[in-house]
Amino acid sequence: MLSARMKRFDCLPVRLRACSGALLLVPLTYLFGGLLVQALHEPRLQPWLWLLPAAMVATGFATGARYWLLRRKSFGTISTNNVLRSVLAAIFNVVFGLLGWMQFGLIGGLLLGLCVSAVPLAVKIWRDSGADFRSLRWADLREQAVAQRRFPQ
Repeated sequence: MLSARMKRFDCLPVRLRACSGALLLVPLTYLFGGLLVQALHEPRLQPWLWLLPAAMVATGFATGARYWLLRRKSFGTISTNNVLRSVLAAIFNVVFGLLGWMQFGLIGGLLLGLCVSAVPLAVKIWRDSGADFRSLRWADLREQAVAQRRFPQ
């Protein structure tokens, strides 16, 4: 029974609408960023709020890439990437902190660590599954979207 449920989870369709939420953050951050800064009582964060949507997109891509590699049992790549991401974020935090850019060091360090560590994930996925991506057709994607429109009901 558990095996059948795990198999069902492994076949979940990709939901393209989920990534549109990150794009919605751009105008929301612009419109309501001041309220967020006031609620946090940290006005020095105001100039750095534009990095929030970029961090959300980078996090979403990296998470999706890790799930893709997890399904393909690329555990070594995932663990190496986790270490790389943490080390890079720490290095960027320290360097920007020493330069006197404290706020950018925290936010930008996280973002740069995510973006730089996402590159090896993208390369690994393209090497392993690039032919599959190149063979995709819009008609096939549309057919799957129609077939899965009531998911998970």
